[in-house]
Amino acid sequence: MNIPIYKVLPIPVFIFMKALTITGQVSYVHGRIMEGDSGWPVYSALVENVSSHRWVSSDTSGFFHLPAVAGDTLVFSASGFYHRVEIVTDSLINTDVFLAFKMDPLVYPIREANVFALGTYNQFRQKFITLDLSKDKTENLHRNLQQESVRVARDAYQNMQQKQKIGGGVGIPILTPQEKERIKLKAILASEDQKKQIYSKYNTDIIKKITGITGDDEILEFRAYCNFSDEFILNTSEYDLMVIIARKYEEFLRGKKGTGSDRKGSLPAGHTLHIPDEIYLTCEYDNTHV
Repeated sequence: MNIPIYKVLPIPVFIFMKALTITGQVSYVHGRIMEGDSGWPVYSALVENVSSHRWVSSDTSGFFHLPAVAGDTLVFSASGFYHRVEIVTDSLINTDVFLAFKMDPLVYPIREANVFALGTYNQFRQKFITLDLSKDKTENLHRNLQQESVRVARDAYQNMQQKQKIGGGVGIPILTPQEKERIKLKAILASEDQKKQIYSKYNTDIIKKITGITGDDEILEFRAYCNFSDEFILNTSEYDLMVIIARKYEEFLRGKKGTGSDRKGSLPAGHTLHIPDEIYLTCEYDNTHV
């Protein structure tokens, strides 16, 4: 359920948005992405309109604006959260309020952990002292390295204290609020750049060209089947990624038919692997330098 959120906008911006919505020239979905349990905003979440091949990221407060028309399919994704799919209706675009889109955090099941009490410090110390440690060369070398590490760390700490006394201050930098904001902004820009790299290599338009899929529902089903991580997409070349998508689509079709996969990597009958010219030329250039 989408919850309306009111956000104060400057009067000219409000009038501009209202005019565009009434005339039908441009319509937007204005929303805020929040964590389902706590209600905290989810920043840097990717909102993709798979129907128009447009996307935006939410800001630090979770707000976003994305052009859309009724019937478009929106996909919400963020690290540590389940994906969410939303079909755009007239109620989502013909409104001046920011609608809340909730995302559920991913739950990772873990095995049972056994916790044992060590007793008091004196009991632990006595058990440690009375341990029967072997005296072979390896153990002696390990013990000597530990002692040397402690000595080097102690000397470095004493040298740091001495320098602080001479300099008359502590060598730990204290950041101003402006410097903290710059660091935060730099991290956000780096995340935005990474999202752009991922989207340029793996998006709905590329999948459609490779597989021939036309329906949004099948696109979403196939993307969920692939489940590529951001790290995998970033570390895989464009050509290799396209080949992997083609092979995944073959497995996807065979799985739907219940015939399994022969792992040969060939495309189904009637489908061809479309490789853009710029990628093909890049591969040719690389092969001449092998």
